[in-house]
Amino acid sequence: MRESTAGVLELCRLAEERHGLRSVRAAVADLNPGSVRVLVKAGFRVVGPANPEHLGGKTGRWFVRETTKAHEGQQGGTGSSTAGR
Repeated sequence: MRESTAGVLELCRLAEERHGLRSVRAAVADLNPGSVRVLVKAGFRVVGPANPEHLGGKTGRWFVRETTKAHEGQQGGTGSSTAGR
């Protein structure tokens, strides 16, 4: 696994374990295909367009990765994901 993908996966693990987050979001400029590849390899999926003001005036997309806690909540019927907020 490449260092950048490993770093994103570690960030996601810490977000869940230390902070209890149910999802992690990232906005990526369309002109940055390398970052898109890293996110996809780390299990992120596209959820919609990103506002250019979030990307320094560039067009792009939002990605999200639900954590294990989000999946556990769905199975139990009591959790909800913050994806897309």
